[in-house]
Amino acid sequence: MNNKVIPLRKGRQKIKNYEFICEILNSFLPLERKVLILYLGLFGNRYHDDFETGRLLNESKDDIQKARETGLKKLRKKINLISHS
Repeated sequence: MNNKVIPLRKGRQKIKNYEFICEILNSFLPLERKVLILYLGLFGNRYHDDFETGRLLNESKDDIQKARETGLKKLRKKINLISHS
């Protein structure tokens, strides 16, 4: 696995991927943040499907799916806004 950090640009400020993702995720609702971390396998976690995530977070599969869909939409929107800055 390649642990190389690819620098991104936010305006004129150069930032690292980890900081960028943390900043974005911190603006999400707690369940959305936890679901995305598990779903995307971020921060040393492995990928978890909706069933596993629901079991880990003690939430229904439907709530997990809704949080994942909403979180992914927000994530795409924020990344698009930053990449077009």
